[in-house]
Amino acid sequence: MNGNLAINPEIYSSSWRAFSQATSPFELYAHLILTATGQVFYTGGYFAFNNGVSARLLTLPGNFNQRITETPVGAL
Repeated sequence: MNGNLAINPEIYSSSWRAFSQATSPFELYAHLILTATGQVFYTGGYFAFNNGVSARLLTLPGNFNQRITETPVGAL
């Protein structure tokens, strides 16, 4: 946790698993879309406060101890 933000994403697939490497501080209820390529697209939308995180593509690694790659997406 970073203040009130969980910066270690979790995935549920029969049980909860958390990535050990931190990501950008996404706000609660971040607007996330799973793409056809298996990446996760963060639209830049959020519930309450913007923590300075813009729209980006997230590429999930094969292991939970590796960092999630974040690629900013411009011109939205």
